[in-house]
Amino acid sequence: MSAASMTITSVMKIYGQYQAYKNSKIRETDKGLREEIGRRTDIILTHVNTLENRFLESSLASHILVLNKIRECLTDFSNDVQFGIVGGSSGVNSSVKKLKKKQIQSLITHDLAVLERLVKSTHKVNFIVDLTNKDEEISRSELLELEQQLNGVKNRYSDRVTFLGELK
Repeated sequence: MSAASMTITSVMKIYGQYQAYKNSKIRETDKGLREEIGRRTDIILTHVNTLENRFLESSLASHILVLNKIRECLTDFSNDVQFGIVGGSSGVNSSVKKLKKKQIQSLITHDLAVLERLVKSTHKVNFIVDLTNKDEEISRSELLELEQQLNGVKNRYSDRVTFLGELK
């Protein structure tokens, strides 16, 4: 299954064809998005732990240092998702009233970009784990690319939070 089709499947599952946004049920949509992000970050973190053990056995200290940066990025991202602004109408960390059509479209664009980038990162970590399963050497640049992708996901989510914060 391609990254694009997996992303679309995730989006359809989470948003029920975006009806939640259209019906001003933003809190429910945020909850679905946050759950999917949590699920994917857990998958990536599990793979990072596996890679760390393999790199320890191979004494690849430079690879482990990059994995530590990746783990730190995932932790920061998870905290941003867990404690950031929630789209909804009540609560301390809540934002947003009834959205206009353009605002809905913009929010969907943000959500889709976050999910697409997260899917690509999941595929990248799967690729790296597959290489270690085949006893192929992993270049440090593969890990740095994963780190960059995850930072991109985090930044894109930050853009979404900024957008939500501006809708008050």
